[in-house]
Amino acid sequence: MGLIDEVIVFPEFSDDRKLWRMYYPIKTSEEEFLKVDLLEFLESLCSQSKNNRIWTPWLVFMIAKKYGCSAKAIGAGIENAYRAHLGRFYFSRVPIHLMKHIYKNSYIKINGFFRSYMSVMK
Repeated sequence: MGLIDEVIVFPEFSDDRKLWRMYYPIKTSEEEFLKVDLLEFLESLCSQSKNNRIWTPWLVFMIAKKYGCSAKAIGAGIENAYRAHLGRFYFSRVPIHLMKHIYKNSYIKINGFFRSYMSVMK
């Protein structure tokens, strides 16, 4: 497709413990990505977490690595999964004063609020 997108890689999950940006080619169109049911992938990520909860910037990063789609498509895809599987996911709201303001695109926005963590309900 020839287009490039970027996601923020926070020190909390970078190999060198520094803030950096991951630039990557978009390999999957938004239309194609939105057909993917993310339930199994999201459940898998949560099961790997010791407290069954995922920081949303890390979630965006992992989806970008796996699927190679735009950050905009990732947000829409996660929101679609949330709506398709109501009651299966819980997204906690992030207080604005705690959010890293300049990196808003790294957080998922659902129902008008930025979300900091995602949990899969059992």
